[in-house]
Amino acid sequence: MKLNIMVIYEALSRNYTLCFVTCVDTNFAYSRPRLYTPGASLVENEIYVARSSDLPPLSENQSPSNICIVAIGKPPAEYTKLSLNIIWIETIQHISSVFNELQEVYNIYDNYESSLNQGLLEQLGFQTVITVFENIFRNPVAIVDMNFHYLAKSPELGNTPETAELMADKDGNMPLDVVNSVKFDPIFNAVSEYKEAFLYVNDITTSHNLCLNIWHRESQVARVLIFEVNTPFLEGHYYLMNALRPYVHLYYEQFIFSNVSQPLSLRHTLMQILDGHQVSSYILEQTLKNHGWEMEDTFVLYYVQLSEDDRRSKTSAFICKNLMTEFSFCTAFEYKDNIVLLINQTRAGQDIEFVESRLIYIFRESILKTGKSRRFSGLFSISEYYRQAVAALRLGHRFQPTIWHHTFEEYAFLYLLIECKNLASPGTLYADGLLKLREYDRDNHTSYNETLKAYLYHHFNTTHAAASLYIHRTTFIERMGRIKKIINFNLDDYDTCLHLMISYRLEDL
Repeated sequence: MKLNIMVIYEALSRNYTLCFVTCVDTNFAYSRPRLYTPGASLVENEIYVARSSDLPPLSENQSPSNICIVAIGKPPAEYTKLSLNIIWIETIQHISSVFNELQEVYNIYDNYESSLNQGLLEQLGFQTVITVFENIFRNPVAIVDMNFHYLAKSPELGNTPETAELMADKDGNMPLDVVNSVKFDPIFNAVSEYKEAFLYVNDITTSHNLCLNIWHRESQVARVLIFEVNTPFLEGHYYLMNALRPYVHLYYEQFIFSNVSQPLSLRHTLMQILDGHQVSSYILEQTLKNHGWEMEDTFVLYYVQLSEDDRRSKTSAFICKNLMTEFSFCTAFEYKDNIVLLINQTRAGQDIEFVESRLIYIFRESILKTGKSRRFSGLFSISEYYRQAVAALRLGHRFQPTIWHHTFEEYAFLYLLIECKNLASPGTLYADGLLKLREYDRDNHTSYNETLKAYLYHHFNTTHAAASLYIHRTTFIERMGRIKKIINFNLDDYDTCLHLMISYRLEDL
């Protein structure tokens, strides 16, 4: 494995007193060192172990590129003026001891690389990466996907005071409060675009995390996290993390290949129906049976609106997984940039009111806005109840914006009115008598339209209607007599009154 100058410097500094004379390039990586022979020429792209007294004279024009020299004794003065990486071992050492020490450093990292290769060949999975990284970085390691699910982690993670808050739940997920904390962190969201190793400070553990994003098909899919709780990070660790990045990506490719999901899943089938595709009764019935459900079961659908922070942090899959972990009788999936949650009330086997209160608590804690459909049976009609849940949230946000959870039952009549209003110009739907009354008010500067509205609103109670307009009851009755002559309507007729009331309700929208 090739190593850069910082890894070499930090490895040698464990046994020797060192100082940099010059350090011009920490990105270039070197193969195994050469033992310099006096009188020989220096070759570019090589690392040499040499006595300073044996080094050849060099000028700026003669200096090979990308040379690294581990010099025993103070190097010649002209070397400090050249573009060279030079490590100076201050104390006098036998050259073979230094050379052998450096070879052993390379042996160690070659063994790490060999372990990673062997793990790929034997398909040992991410735990091999964890073991190798633990040995390199001397700190606990975790690999977390975008669902905030631990793909692999060090055994000590969650079992030390510094990492206790990161203890996985029984299904291997990060705790909900940790997820809610990081998804609103602008720094966490910004580093999701990084392609190289970076340092991130976790507010939960307050430790520094050396991180590497894992990419698949140009999308971030997971992250390697190394927690600085045992050993401080060194500059060479950034190089090592980047150097081992190809192996991490190969392990992820192997991971997804071995975890290909079956196409015939409940979520897949439901999305097919929602998208308007034809799904046979047999397919739906078999899919439900595989899930332990029946065609006759009763359901309720929740439409969960993701926040911009959730979309940016790509936490939708985590939210779905968390809901399905909490409630075994549900399925949840991302659909059109938000989440559909389907609760099987037949299979709930517990108090439905308790389930709903628990759901609302989770939604509130995760800062999610939701709409709920009516109960229904027959999943072929799921599209209709999906529209109900969407409408409940949309209307709830319009009329009660401070409330986060809304039910279609609350807004069914409003939904009916708005759908009517969308079909035709409102004026064409109003009762004809109402239009006559408006025209009369405009021409005669009266307020009969308001009077009739109060009469209907107060359920034909003239006393209450008059009080609401701050006029005497006798005056109100006289007005109503004139109104009946103007509109020529029978206000004792149910349909007539209903049409007038709907007209007024449409007017208010």
